[in-house]
Amino acid sequence: MLNVSKSVQAKTEVQLEPEVPKEPEVPKETAFAPFSGRIGPLVSRFGVLVALVLVCVLFTLMLPGRFATSGNVLAMLNSEAPIVILGLGITLTLRLGDLDVSFAATMNLSAIVIALLTVNHHVSVPLAIMAGILVGGFVGFVNAILVVGIGLNGFVATLGMMIALEGIADGLSGSATIVGVPGGLSTFATTVLGGIPTEVYYGWLLVIILWLIYERTVFGRYLLFVGGNRRASRLMGIRTSQVRWIAYIASGVMFGFAGAVLTGGLGSADPSLATQFLLPPLAGAFVGSTTLQPGRFNSVGTILGLYLLMVVASGLQLLGASGWVGDVFDGGALILAVGFARLTGRGLATTGL
Repeated sequence: MLNVSKSVQAKTEVQLEPEVPKEPEVPKETAFAPFSGRIGPLVSRFGVLVALVLVCVLFTLMLPGRFATSGNVLAMLNSEAPIVILGLGITLTLRLGDLDVSFAATMNLSAIVIALLTVNHHVSVPLAIMAGILVGGFVGFVNAILVVGIGLNGFVATLGMMIALEGIADGLSGSATIVGVPGGLSTFATTVLGGIPTEVYYGWLLVIILWLIYERTVFGRYLLFVGGNRRASRLMGIRTSQVRWIAYIASGVMFGFAGAVLTGGLGSADPSLATQFLLPPLAGAFVGSTTLQPGRFNSVGTILGLYLLMVVASGLQLLGASGWVGDVFDGGALILAVGFARLTGRGLATTGL
């Protein structure tokens, strides 16, 4: 009897030990036939990178002396700098299975606050930038209260927040563009190092930081597990609410920083700019989720997706296409990215798309 009791106790202790989290496997029967076999993994992992190279070659041949020039490349990188930061920021909540659509409005409100502080109140540039970042962090905090604390639908709550922030930015600025920002703010974004402005380096640095967080830290793994199965994550002892709070606030901080980069790069702040930055970051993040690590939102894939959209938009513009063509392409790329993820069995189920 004593041996039996010890055996039962040992089995109970083994069962009580927390299980090591395992990444969900993709059912083989859901794989889309054209992308199965040996070619499928290569297409899934490197398709966006190959497409980016091919598109660059194509436009270089079609637009000799116009597309592949240092001036055009720098113009593309400069215009994409705030979008890259936004796209990287939204991957934090997308990995959680949440969809925050207030990112562009958060960036724009931060830009308005920074411009007002420096132009109207003569606040020093470092303090104004810090204030803009704090604005972004506060918006992320409020979003976390609504989504994590109260339990509202993430898309609906942040959509309402986006509309509210646009109204606040409009009211603070008096519906007018704020010009005359100090040179120090422009220097913060446009100082050239190695032929490339600092605003571009900020995005590249964030790619590396987020890659390290996603791939080399416990928090990065927690983001993935919480996004994959929130209930199972709680049972494994992961503080899912805490992880989500941190992700919302951290992404808000990144959006606030994007506002500083935007203001410094443009030398002004326009309250009507938010809507122009809504679709490209989302499209880039979803396109990026189909490459390198298919089915996961990742930093390297996101910047590749954004640069692919950037190159196509620039090439079409140089070919004489109307501005609306770029919007159509971005929207179509977003639809195709989500559809591709579904068809290959790596659907982004955690986002509900």
